[in-house]
Amino acid sequence: MADPFARLRAASAAYNRTRALDDVTLDLPAGAVIAFCGPNGSGKSTALRLMRGLHPPLRGTVEIAGRALPEWTPRALARAVAMLSQTPEAPPELTVGELVMLGRFAHRRRFAGPSDADRAACQRALAATGTEALRDRPIGQLSGGQKQRAWIAMTLAQDAPRIFLDEPTNHLDVAHAFEVLELIRRLNRQEGRSFALVLHDLNMAMRYADHVVLFCDGRIAAHGPTRQVLTEERVQQVFAIRCRIVQLAGEETPVLVPLPNASAADDAGLASAAE
Repeated sequence: MADPFARLRAASAAYNRTRALDDVTLDLPAGAVIAFCGPNGSGKSTALRLMRGLHPPLRGTVEIAGRALPEWTPRALARAVAMLSQTPEAPPELTVGELVMLGRFAHRRRFAGPSDADRAACQRALAATGTEALRDRPIGQLSGGQKQRAWIAMTLAQDAPRIFLDEPTNHLDVAHAFEVLELIRRLNRQEGRSFALVLHDLNMAMRYADHVVLFCDGRIAAHGPTRQVLTEERVQQVFAIRCRIVQLAGEETPVLVPLPNASAADDAGLASAAE
């Protein structure tokens, strides 16, 4: 059996003495698209940061590909795992092409210029994210959605087999959000890359994730195959809202409809509409 993509064992973490993760044990299966879902402040981003070595655990252990995190050198870890944080920053005068080339840092020799392999990886990433036409534009002149796609291109240019994405659809309109998630699934299916991504849109998780890890109050409420985790009862427990999961005619993936103050009559009407 292949080593898990990443593993937490009895891991806890805090920010300024405020507990963010509490005794979390988790194995992320390799070769899958995994969505981290849950309310704001439930520990999703903290779990990603722990597994990428960007935040130290208070206690517990972290492994990547079967190796304890302290055993990795920074350069080797960057080649093994790429991560796009929720609010990345770069000088506004940096062009999109220069930003994407930063993703090749772990592959380049010290004091050496970009190689043909570096340029090819950047070109693939620009093409995959639809940002080729923005190559020479400073990122300070981009819209929020354009900037987000440029950052995703930088992350893909790293050519890591394991990728963490913290809210990759942030700032994207619906069409581009679908494009990014279709790209993630294609890279997973065709190239075998493993993805763990924080998603707030449960319907996007339902459609694109193979597995879901559902966080609540710094702990894991459930994890496993998507449709086993995202049930009406569990969504109500974790998010404190009512919902219905309905199957639309002609659609393979069911749709989760939140019903914050719905009545039983509303539920019945929704079921009839779905039929």
